[in-house]
Amino acid sequence: MAGPARKGIAALLLAAAAVTAACGARTSLDETREPDERGRDSAPDRGEGFDASADVTTDAEPDSHDASLDALDETSHARDSAARADAEADSGADADSGAGADAADASPCATVYVDAVHGSDSSDGSAGSPFRTITKAATVAAANTCVTTIRVAEGTYDAALGEAFPITVPAGVALVGDEPNKGAASGAEVFVHGLGSYRLPLWATLLMSSGSTLAGLEITPTAIPPGDAGNEFPEGVVLDYPTTNVTLRNNTILNAHDGVYLTGTHDAVLVGNVVKGCFVGLAHVGGSTSKVESNVVTQNSYGVDADTPGPDVGGGAFGSAGRNVLSCNGKNASLWEGSVAMANNYWDHVPPTTTSIGGAHADILLAGGMPSTLSGAMLASPNCP
Repeated sequence: MAGPARKGIAALLLAAAAVTAACGARTSLDETREPDERGRDSAPDRGEGFDASADVTTDAEPDSHDASLDALDETSHARDSAARADAEADSGADADSGAGADAADASPCATVYVDAVHGSDSSDGSAGSPFRTITKAATVAAANTCVTTIRVAEGTYDAALGEAFPITVPAGVALVGDEPNKGAASGAEVFVHGLGSYRLPLWATLLMSSGSTLAGLEITPTAIPPGDAGNEFPEGVVLDYPTTNVTLRNNTILNAHDGVYLTGTHDAVLVGNVVKGCFVGLAHVGGSTSKVESNVVTQNSYGVDADTPGPDVGGGAFGSAGRNVLSCNGKNASLWEGSVAMANNYWDHVPPTTTSIGGAHADILLAGGMPSTLSGAMLASPNCP
């Protein structure tokens, strides 16, 4: 065999070995856990009295809040740039080796791409030949542990496009849209709009797996089909037992029963999200633990709901800096077990007001005790006194 051909084969073998070593095994969702049985009131009408396109005004808050969100965006951009650089380096190495792979086998290892307007699910998922649906990209990523990122272009990702809901983000994979605009840029949204039966009574738009990341998407469930409507809950994003180490970063989540529903999941990170128009913004049940930092949770019936002391909303065990805007919700927080750390946040009142019963607006519904800390409370702007 000629020397150049032998060198080409050796290069291919070395590249394959490197890919195998770099990629780890993933875990999958365990769907056997029983749903939370604590009853809640029915979700409000999805279209009544709420403009999903309206901006949440927070410009009058202290500069430290904006600076924090800017820092988060910069960190996210740095990580995304590194991922793109890795993908380009891998692509260049393949070209130098002289490999003549078919187009169907040519999708990059680190990143696959999705474009609702220009993509096709018969493509290879590369930057120049993206998939059409997130569902297709997620299926490819679940079968190929080398895929670490699914990058989504602007567009509407719904059942009419071919999406199958709920969409599961595979373990260890980052689903990334437009982080600087939290997926909600006017006229250029990265809009995921749909709902599928998950585990009754739960319906969901997106399901997260251990080690997965969701960043830069606008997410809104559709209505439950009339024949199935009853006590079911249309959830935006679900983090279910036994998932761990899930990150939700810089998303916009609108008009769900629970914007984010965490049940029995551990070590979640919820940073820089806007959650609006839901029955519960961030719902923690079943012993869920999380770091909750620099989110805007507003115009929900309940803002942050904690059935257990697991979430760190500021100054707690997970090192949250707080800086969450908890304002203009029916109750900005509902603590069913108490002992939740809630330092350095923005509220409708300073100090935050409390109540042990329903009725008049108050910052915190105390169904199970006071927060472990409320230090550093600041007045939100706008606020709803």
